[in-house]
Order: sequence, then C-alpha cells, then structure tokens
Amino acid sequence: MRCFRLIFVTISLISIFGCNRPDPNPHFMDPIYKHLGERVSQTKSQLDTEIKALEEAEKTLAKTQPLTHERKVAERDVQSIRKRIEGLRQEFDYLSIRLERRLVEDKVNYRLAFEKGEAWPDPEEYKAYLTTLRLNQASKNWNERVPKLQDRILAAWPSGGAEAKKETGNSENQTKSGGEEE
Repeated sequence: MRCFRLIFVTISLISIFGCNRPDPNPHFMDPIYKHLGERVSQTKSQLDTEIKALEEAEKTLAKTQPLTHERKVAERDVQSIRKRIEGLRQEFDYLSIRLERRLVEDKVNYRLAFEKGEAWPDPEEYKAYLTTLRLNQASKNWNERVPKLQDRILAAWPSGGAEAKKETGNSENQTKSGGEEE
C-alpha cells in the first residue's frame, strides 16, 4: 500500500513538474513541408527519367541518315525532351529553395508558437496552401474549366424527356386500344 502511494505521488510530481521542451525538428510535423518534400522527390525522379530519355533520343538521332524525315523527327524529339528537362530543372530548383525556406520558417514559427503556448502547425495555413496549389494546377483553358451549354442543359434536364414521351405515347395507345375492346 505504501509502495503504491509512493509510485502514485512520483508519477503525479513528474507529470506536474515535467519538462516541456521544444521539438528540435518541428518541420517533420508540418504537412506543407512534407508535401513540398514529396514534390521535390517526384520532380527529381521525373528529371532523371527525362535525362535517360534524352540519351536514348540522342542515340537515335546519331543513327539516322542526314536529310531524311526520320532525322527531322528525331531532332524534334531531342528538342522537346531538352525543353521538358529545362522546365523540370527550374521546378526542381524552385521546390528545393522553397523546401529550405519552409524549414527555416517552421523553426521560427514553431518557436514563437511554443513560447506563446499555441497549437502548431496552423490548420488554416495548410488549407490555404492546398487551395493555392489547386488553383495553380487548374487548367488555363476555358473549354476545360467551364462546362459547355449543352452539357449544363443535359445535367439540368436529363435525357429522360425522350423516354417520357415514348412512355406517354405508349400509355395513350393502350388506353385507346383498351377503349376499343370494350
């Protein structure tokens, strides 16, 4: 009984006077940091794939005869792959810089929230990040974003109109034939 009280008092004291230290790696809790890290790794793998495709396209270009249609196609393929590689390198560099900046921001913001005793990370910031990401990835083509008038009409009034006309026509025929039989 006495041992039980001693254990209870010890646990109570530890929980009351326990040390509350800041996390040395707060960025691991941040969903924005995690998402940026995933995007960096995806972009890196896409870049590696495109570099391998460029090597293959250059080998194909070297094997073609000059002044032929195959050579023109191979040159066009090499140029398009180089353009994609350039875009992927830009995206990779941007995301890497953004990831490093987010790491610093996380450490500063976590420390401020920890000192104030507030919850961190802010869920509203993550929602705003996802909204911005969705808007940035949305198609810039009007025809893809806005439904056509005919599609909206069909959505509002399903094609059941034609079937309903057939059914009403059949029911009218049955009543006429039913009246003749009597």
